[in-house]
Amino acid sequence: MRLQKSINPKIALVALLLIFSLGVLATALHSIRIENKHSSLFSSHIYDLNLLSQFNSKWVAALEKTKGLSLIDFDEIAQYTKEIRAKIADLDNSGLLNEDLVGKETTEEYQYFKNMFEVKYEAIQRYKSEKAVLRNSANYLENSANEAIANIKNSKIKEDIKHTTSSLLNYLLLNISYWEEKSKAHFPNLESNAIRNESKAGKEKLATYSKHANIILEYSPRVIDMLETAKEVDIYNLTKNISNTYLARQANSSEIVSYWKNILIGAGIASALALFWLLKLIFSRPKRVLVSQRAA
Repeated sequence: MRLQKSINPKIALVALLLIFSLGVLATALHSIRIENKHSSLFSSHIYDLNLLSQFNSKWVAALEKTKGLSLIDFDEIAQYTKEIRAKIADLDNSGLLNEDLVGKETTEEYQYFKNMFEVKYEAIQRYKSEKAVLRNSANYLENSANEAIANIKNSKIKEDIKHTTSSLLNYLLLNISYWEEKSKAHFPNLESNAIRNESKAGKEKLATYSKHANIILEYSPRVIDMLETAKEVDIYNLTKNISNTYLARQANSSEIVSYWKNILIGAGIASALALFWLLKLIFSRPKRVLVSQRAA
């Protein structure tokens, strides 16, 4: 007599079913874990983006204050710029540039925001630089006008200086082209015969005055244009676009988690049934089969 092992097709089939369902179960758990990992930083990212928008609102408000002739207001802009850069660094480190973590669309929106932030920053820096030149000439304009008038004999030139100064100050205050044209209309001509007859001191004072007046006429439009360029870059909407794109990514992630949870439940039930069936078949199956062996 000898023992012969036999393979039950039912057991093999149920075993394969169990392996398959366990594989699906593991895949579902892995997928859910990945999506939950992505979602774990969602709240902090949204909080940081909202904080970034708040900093920007204060930044823009500070920028509006710089329309005057003082440069002290730029200190406030510098402080908010520092805070915005620090928050951007936090967002970089937390994975907002990681496509696998936040999605390709979110990463692209965030990178575009960073690029436009630099455009705005450079525009503000150039605006500040040109505003410094304009401010200095504006501050010296009235003094140089008074000195020129005190050293000039020609009454017509004196009146032109007064009209030019008044028009330039209105132009600086109101930014209306009418006052720019009025400034140019009364601008003293350094090449006129009347000026040639003036003293050396009078000519020098008038040249100083003309230098400041020319700087105002040249730099004022450039300063205004650069301010408008800086204001055109809307950081608030850029951060809003990032948040909206990220929210859409998160909604899709939630759908993925919901899908895999349903798969997980199904795979769990299938695994339990397959295991129960397998155990039942194993324990109900005869363990040995006796086979007679004839003598030769």
